[in-house]
Amino acid sequence: MATVLLARQLFTPLDAIDDATLVLEDGVIAAVSARAEVHIPSNAQVLDFGDSVLAPGLIDIHIHGGAGHDVMEGSDDSLAAVERQLAKHGVTSYCPTTVTAPIDGTLRSLDALGKAVKRAANGVCDSTRARPLGVHLEGPFLSHSKRGVHPPSLLQPASRELFDRMWQAADGRVSVLTIAPEIEGAIDLIAEAASRGVCVSLGHSNAGLQQAQAGISAGARHATHTFNAMRSFDHRDPGLLGLVLTDRAITADVIVDGIHVHPTVVDLFVRACPTGPTCSAASKFRCMMDAASSTGD
Repeated sequence: MATVLLARQLFTPLDAIDDATLVLEDGVIAAVSARAEVHIPSNAQVLDFGDSVLAPGLIDIHIHGGAGHDVMEGSDDSLAAVERQLAKHGVTSYCPTTVTAPIDGTLRSLDALGKAVKRAANGVCDSTRARPLGVHLEGPFLSHSKRGVHPPSLLQPASRELFDRMWQAADGRVSVLTIAPEIEGAIDLIAEAASRGVCVSLGHSNAGLQQAQAGISAGARHATHTFNAMRSFDHRDPGLLGLVLTDRAITADVIVDGIHVHPTVVDLFVRACPTGPTCSAASKFRCMMDAASSTGD
């Protein structure tokens, strides 16, 4: 049986539809249109949301916590609090993000987070909570000069051995790795992480352009909170930021809370995206996804 959702407005990644109708068949979206343009099956279940707005669930790829909790606490209660808070703001899935900490504590957190991701992947989840998709490792493989809030004494040179310990602790449930491509051992680790299907993201970095390009060549394909904890752009020394704004091989996110990055610079970021007209919408969604995060960068 079909299910039909009605609302005042519906957002898609590329458009907004007024007086909207969304038709679901066997849990799959079959039609999205204005009400006057779609046939509603006579036996359909119709849910009228009145003056509400329908929108795709957001995916937050970089969030350390919320509702008074840090995801590295790893307890069921703390994750439940974070996930309910996210769901209230339209985030339906997320990547719990670590911060540089003592290795033993990090491994314990990764064990708990990996189990939470596995439970969600197996369908053990609560519809009132956002679902963890995979762990985002932010640290300890970061630049000292662009470390942000990450404790300098706990930063580490890039190491396959340490990464593998973290990978094993999370039962392989690592989706994103933020790393500075210029630090010792980074290029080798980028290649290893990418070979395991991890989205390697360049960030907390003082990399020059050639160092950033080497990271991309090794397998990196994203950049973490563009502009923040990143070498400033210079017309003679574009650095990682120059690559983000010009290279089709890399996507990027940006924090749009009005504090971390000035709105004019966010506008520049969206306009400069090099991957064509579809990127503006994608970048806007990445901005929205990251707005809920509190990185302290």
